[in-house]
Amino acid sequence: MYLSTCCYQKKGEFMSIEGGAKLRKLRKDRHETIENLATDAGITYKTLSEIERGVTKQPAKEILGKILKALAELAPLRLDEQESIYKAYGYKAPILLPTTEEIKAAVKVWHKSYNVPKPAYLVDISQRLLAWNKYAIHLLGLRPNDPRLRNFKNITIFDFAFNSITAPLIEVVNINEYVPTLIKVMKMESEPYKGEPWYDKWINDTKQKYLGFRDLWDAAENNPLDLGFADVIILRIPNENGLFKFQLSRSPFATDSRFYTVTWDPVDQKTILKCAAWVDDDNE
Repeated sequence: MYLSTCCYQKKGEFMSIEGGAKLRKLRKDRHETIENLATDAGITYKTLSEIERGVTKQPAKEILGKILKALAELAPLRLDEQESIYKAYGYKAPILLPTTEEIKAAVKVWHKSYNVPKPAYLVDISQRLLAWNKYAIHLLGLRPNDPRLRNFKNITIFDFAFNSITAPLIEVVNINEYVPTLIKVMKMESEPYKGEPWYDKWINDTKQKYLGFRDLWDAAENNPLDLGFADVIILRIPNENGLFKFQLSRSPFATDSRFYTVTWDPVDQKTILKCAAWVDDDNE
């Protein structure tokens, strides 16, 4: 029993020293003093000093959050840097919505690194549409310089499903089957974020905005197996003849798991040929 307690204490001491060293490095990388950072974080000099020196074995998670927020205001903090600090003290890092600066950085990297010959766009964990490639706008029958594209910046996937903003441009032929599937997928993907400070407001605001969302979300909550399932979305696209079929695949963004790339994969010959034609048109 003595040995077990001793080992635990040594592990705790090591964790506190490791966490303190990481915080000190982040502070010094920003050329900030303990006094100024403590003031910005709303804590005392003594509190921050003892954390950095490993005297405080496990500071409150709320205190760590204040310090990290103050550090991020001096210079952006990567998600892995924040997670490593919380982990050093035995905490699970909170999953916060990305800031405006983090979104700008992600969009910039995405445009440079993600290039596929089919429609794709970038969303975050609150399902905001942040960026799209040149093939995605063909789904709307639009061209890159069309002023109507401004209407789509920062709308959510739920706006697409329940709002009339896209109605003049795109028609989902199997919407009654596909939207319940969309809601079920969104609900499963959002499970890890329950308990985060933004989660309840996000869901409640969307429920108030769209009654259709509320009904389907509650149905998924109460009877998840009763919802219909349609894994193919069927579209009627402006200025195009016939129907086009896609499957939507989602993959985490490489540098920050709070972002996802959604890719529209054609599933029949007609849609494959149409996507190829879009690529040829854009490369001319």
